[in-house]
Formats: sequence, C-alpha cells, structure tokens
Amino acid sequence: MPAPHTSKVCVVGLGYIGLPTAAVLASRGYTVHGVEVDARAAEIINSGRAHIVEPDLDILVRAAVETKKLEAHQQLLNVAARFEFSNVQFFYFASVALL
Repeated sequence: MPAPHTSKVCVVGLGYIGLPTAAVLASRGYTVHGVEVDARAAEIINSGRAHIVEPDLDILVRAAVETKKLEAHQQLLNVAARFEFSNVQFFYFASVALL
C-alpha cells in the first residue's frame, strides 16, 4: 500500500469519469470527498458499491469506502464544510450538472 497522504481531494461528478478518478486517488491514500447530485448513486457509492460498470471499479470503491478514504455527498456545500481549504490539493470537476 502506498504511503498515506494528508491531502484532500474533491471530485465533482461521480459518473464514468469522476468515480474511477476518485477511487484511484483514494487507493493511493488521498482522502476524497465526491459530489454526486443523484441521491441513489451517492447512496450506492457510500455503501461501498459502484453504480456504474467498469472492470474492477467495485473493488476499488469498496476498499476506499471501507478505509474511509472515499465519501459521496449530494451537495458541494456539504463538502466545503468539511475542508480547510488551505489543505485542499485540488478540485476535479468531472461534471457540470450541479443544478
């Protein structure tokens, strides 16, 4: 397992681009807070499952959620409240459908 990071990452949009990105970053030790406006998708992710089909993604998501390195939120404001912005590495916008 790679050395743990203290950096936090926010991924906005946990679909076919955002969820694999978030899961890989979490597997590398980053703490990832994802924003997904689809309540069902966020619930599935937080239960440790992938709501999309990609090879081995379910394994990465399960491990990331179990180690508390990945958490999905429905609103960006909920994520912002958890960050000290001086410690945020970057925001990654995988989707612009925030409304």
